[in-house]
Amino acid sequence: MKKVVVILGLILGVISCSTPTKYFVKSENELSRIDFERNMLNYLPLLDADLKNSTVLDSTYKLLVLRKYSKLDKYLSSVKSETQDFYLARTLYYVSKTEYKEAANYLRKINEEQYPILRELLYIDLSYELSKNSSSTIYKQYLKEYQELIDKYPDNEYLKKIVALRTRYIRYNY
Repeated sequence: MKKVVVILGLILGVISCSTPTKYFVKSENELSRIDFERNMLNYLPLLDADLKNSTVLDSTYKLLVLRKYSKLDKYLSSVKSETQDFYLARTLYYVSKTEYKEAANYLRKINEEQYPILRELLYIDLSYELSKNSSSTIYKQYLKEYQELIDKYPDNEYLKKIVALRTRYIRYNY
């Protein structure tokens, strides 16, 4: 009986200590199957073309979907290139691990021309996450930044849906 209690205690301890993922990386193909009206999840959109053209992003995406963070960390450590794909992969890895400061450090290394929508969305998300514990956080500022992002890319339907989820989350949870 004591062994069962100890084992259950260890299992519950591991479950409670693991940080739940707050942001989910999704490909365009997966985004097309999501019912945006019925959830509150934060999605990060990756273009199918970017996944096809980058083995680093494709491998990162697959491991993130499976939540194989230790394998992903080992994989990214083995990649010796300091490319834009690598910086985005590291950013997504740290966002998934809720290590927002590290994610922001890698996000700053991505050129403005590379992954513009995702980079700008991540910039707002990370700014929000890093400041939300501050007493001076102004939530209307983030709502405004999300709206400006939609205005900048008015033809991107997925971005509109993703930002709608973000604004709903900010308005009703904080």
